[in-house]
Amino acid sequence: MAANNDKVQFRGETEKAASKVVDQIRLGGINVSELAREGLKEKLRETLSDEEKIEIHRRYEQGEISEEVAEMLIGDGIAEIEREAAVFEDAMELDTSTSETFASSGDADNEDRPEFEGQPMFKGDFHGEYEGDTDG
Repeated sequence: MAANNDKVQFRGETEKAASKVVDQIRLGGINVSELAREGLKEKLRETLSDEEKIEIHRRYEQGEISEEVAEMLIGDGIAEIEREAAVFEDAMELDTSTSETFASSGDADNEDRPEFEGQPMFKGDFHGEYEGDTDG
């Protein structure tokens, strides 16, 4: 496991030279370490697919990664994923309760009303012409 003082290193001669130029011309200089941290964070977020973000959230929920790491990788995605999960759960509950209502009411099919079995309700182009006796 990485310690807090572990360094991320890479060969970046051109990047180092460019940062020295900006540091020299900017009043007060620049914080190269902070720029590197922010740049790495931004690029890590850009490279993650939706599936990878969901996997990171799953690992966060199971305690495999810290909130700080999850926040750095997916930022507001944590709250967004949790909102979407709640909406999905609500929709599943509605779907289940609607299905149960239709199944228990007997209105889902015409088994209770054999007089309609196999008989078309309308003829023609569905402009209200009823086929059959209108007196009932």
